[in-house]
Amino acid sequence: MRSSLSSWRLAPDGHVAVCGDDLVLLDVAAGRYACIPGGGGLVQDVGEHFALEISDIIFAEGLAEAGWIAPGFAAQPRPVLPRPAQGLSIEAGHASGQDVWHMGQALIDVAAHYHGRSFAHLIATARRRRPVQGAADVHALAHQVGVFRALLPWAPFQGVCLYRSFLLLNLLRHAGLDAVWAFGVRTWPFEAHCWLQAGDLVLDDHLDHVAGYTPILVV
Repeated sequence: MRSSLSSWRLAPDGHVAVCGDDLVLLDVAAGRYACIPGGGGLVQDVGEHFALEISDIIFAEGLAEAGWIAPGFAAQPRPVLPRPAQGLSIEAGHASGQDVWHMGQALIDVAAHYHGRSFAHLIATARRRRPVQGAADVHALAHQVGVFRALLPWAPFQGVCLYRSFLLLNLLRHAGLDAVWAFGVRTWPFEAHCWLQAGDLVLDDHLDHVAGYTPILVV
């Protein structure tokens, strides 16, 4: 038996990426990933969207039972992220008194919205706190990244990429700037990673490192 293209949709706030021949699913609400080796063929490219086309009804029902998909069609928007083409120096810079204040405010945000909070809460916080958009000021962004590098060793917790990106995102926003929070995946071995990006400029990682990940979520 074959399910039609319109038979299945991702669970609410579910996201998908195709890494070579593999399919990776992200459930933001549950904070979990699933990797389906060789499952890339289950996703049809529909312009700016993806759609699920699962020919094996038993397999589809198994995904539905696990909470990854549900009956009914809903095309999944493709993550919109310019291909990374530029990087910043990650050397520490000089921090002014105002910079220290902004970092302090960012650490308060982290205390309130990171520690003990779910992945879904982090994403919701980042989405609703976006400041008014303006042209990206590369020099201002570079300065704040340098400030971040200078002050991070004094933070009470260094954390993994999720923590560091969330902290830097809050620092940028307290300084009146913004960036997108990109989440990417790769397989063999499976690994998930996140970083900040402004246009095609990577702010908090090496360009050649993030190039190895396929975007699955852009906040």
